Amino acid sequence: MKTENTKTMREAWLHRADIVNKIIEAIATRGRNFFAHQDKIAIISVDEKGQLWYNCEYISQSDHTGKFCLSVTNPLSDFKWYHGGTLKALVLDFVDFIYTGEYSNGNHGYGGLFCPHWGYSEKDMQEIQTIAKELNYLQ
Repeated sequence: MKTENTKTMREAWLHRADIVNKIIEAIATRGRNFFAHQDKIAIISVDEKGQLWYNCEYISQSDHTGKFCLSVTNPLSDFKWYHGGTLKALVLDFVDFIYTGEYSNGNHGYGGLFCPHWGYSEKDMQEIQTIAKELNYLQ
């Protein structure tokens, strides 16, 4: 019975990771293109053990030569992060949402998807927020 429960939980996490990845894509294809590098967009995936992985191309190749991925295996730890505090907080909000299914926007500070300090136009932010609402990430 525990295996079935684990399978059901992982399926829910996969579904919510898909929601988050659609939001990440919306962010990456607008404004300053956060979460994008060249032709690649960051994703969050769930492995067989239920661990979440954040995969992205590093923006600054000169600082991080040869490194292409950053894994988030314990969302409560202070993992190495090179994209600034606002995006780190947003990714941690996404992790909370994937694991719990609960409203998590802004839980880690900076206002989440309502943050006014991204440097994105008001139109771009409204489009991102609309997509997130349609996907039931935002209330």
